Amino acid sequence: MNDASTGHMIKCQRERQGMSTTGLATRSGCTTRHIELIEQGKRTPSLPLLRQISAVLGVRTAVLLGESPRDSHEPGRPQVADIERALFTYRTLVTDLEPPDVEQVAERVTAAREAWYSSPNKYSILMRALPNLIGDAETAP
Repeated sequence: MNDASTGHMIKCQRERQGMSTTGLATRSGCTTRHIELIEQGKRTPSLPLLRQISAVLGVRTAVLLGESPRDSHEPGRPQVADIERALFTYRTLVTDLEPPDVEQVAERVTAAREAWYSSPNKYSILMRALPNLIGDAETAP
């Protein structure tokens, strides 16, 4: 386990959810200082604590370890890999992307919602649209 990247991933996920270090510590069953030291790469979380932190943050433990999304998925459903990549890639850390404005994101969400309720191909449509919607929502102001 790479302590610095694990701590960084914990911090990214925590901040992404607007959670404080105290909130994460309380819900994970450890001290705020311990979470701070983990995020700074000065402490290594035990496996049970890492699992508890991932449960509190609502992500797989592999995400906190910095593992890449799987490349193998069900045959005929390559979009799952695209969705997983969107979920595990932190576009907020990439500064050269032009973020969409709120109206653009709202239009894309509305189109996805309409497809969900009206299209017989809703799963195919949303599987293609979801990776971009995830990125848009993450980078929108």
